Amino acid sequence: MMKDFVSRITIESMIEYELINHDCFYTGEPLSIVDLIQSYYSDKPREGIVNLIKSIYHSKNKEMEA
Repeated sequence: MMKDFVSRITIESMIEYELINHDCFYTGEPLSIVDLIQSYYSDKPREGIVNLIKSIYHSKNKEMEA
C-alpha cells in the first residue's frame, strides 16, 4: 500500500506537505521530517533526502517571505 501511495506523488510534493504539516516553517526545524520521509523512501540515501528537504525548505521559505 505504501508503494502505491509513493508512486502517486513526487517526493518533492510529500516534503512540501510534511514541512507545512509539521510546522517546520514556524519552528525553523525542517530536518524534523527526515525520518518520516526516509520511511517512505527507504531506497533513497539519507543524505540525498536531507539535501532535498533543505532545498525545498529554503525555496518555499523565500517565497513566503516575498
